[in-house]
Amino acid sequence: MQLIVGGAVALFIAPTVIYNWWHGGASGMNSNASPGRALKAEMDRIDAGEMLTAEMSEVSMPVLLWWTPFSATKGRRKCPMGRRKKKEPEVECLFVSDRRFAVHPMAKAVLFYGSDFEPSAKLPLPRHRDQSWALLHEESPKNTMLFNHAPAIELFNHTATFRRASDLPLTLQHLSGNSTLLGNKFTVSLEEKNRLRREEPGLAAVAYLQSNCDNPVDRDAFVFELMRHLRVDSYGECMNNKPTMDRDEAATRRLLAKYKFVIAVENAACSDYVTEKLWRALEVGTVPIYHGAENVRDYLPRKKSAILVRDFKNVSELANHIKMLDANDKAYMEYLGHKDKTRKKRISSKLLRYA
Repeated sequence: MQLIVGGAVALFIAPTVIYNWWHGGASGMNSNASPGRALKAEMDRIDAGEMLTAEMSEVSMPVLLWWTPFSATKGRRKCPMGRRKKKEPEVECLFVSDRRFAVHPMAKAVLFYGSDFEPSAKLPLPRHRDQSWALLHEESPKNTMLFNHAPAIELFNHTATFRRASDLPLTLQHLSGNSTLLGNKFTVSLEEKNRLRREEPGLAAVAYLQSNCDNPVDRDAFVFELMRHLRVDSYGECMNNKPTMDRDEAATRRLLAKYKFVIAVENAACSDYVTEKLWRALEVGTVPIYHGAENVRDYLPRKKSAILVRDFKNVSELANHIKMLDANDKAYMEYLGHKDKTRKKRISSKLLRYA
């Protein structure tokens, strides 16, 4: 996932960078020399005190620098030109991670990975007039609280974050496609779930799987309170009452699919921050008991695909609703409309329609 996302953010700013470079004069196009060797040789000259402009450079393509390396994207790569005209040729970019190249006149963009961004540390200043900064931050704000503040985000010309307003939104990064939501690879029928409950008296209706017990939303306190009203099988390190399970993803999905409900509480309650906690529950055909993004309804396959904790006055009221669904098969199945092959329109979310 890191290589895929990192490679994507490394390339997503390329159209703007390349377009501006091309239409600004495309200096360096006269050279057939190795851009990597030319870059190193020219940096030695710059370090020695020589003044070098883009027009004087023998580096034949824009340089994109990973200031805080995250991706394996390095070396020469074909870069999309975005608004490139038909007669304009394809252009290559040179991706590097040596920080000293930041001052080179062909360094057109500097890429930062959010979790490693430290404003108190050395930054590539002063910035070139035509140099862009780009941010990749796929984690929740709790990892780097700095990015909750506009002055920090405004440092960057381009962003790839979980927020929908980002230049390259990563909101759906944990969803491989609608086929996983609609498919039944791991789905256990309601009849089978009810049979398992009858034959395994110790099997609860609700499952909880979490090993990150330190989070801003106080997830475990919520689960502890819910456990006072109904049984919850907890397999992770947090609130554990079941044997630790296999970490294999397929095994995890098969286990959760046996349950009618799965607790899905995000590490942080922020708009657009929707993770595998929700998608995994929906994929395996169980009903998520969800708390996190306040606009999560925008991302649900159907209006009624999850039980939203914020819809209830207190945990007692929530527990009563879960008990009602557990006892009423018809009401329960209303939450699994995206798995019902007899429905013509199983996904109503505009955001998911083309995922």
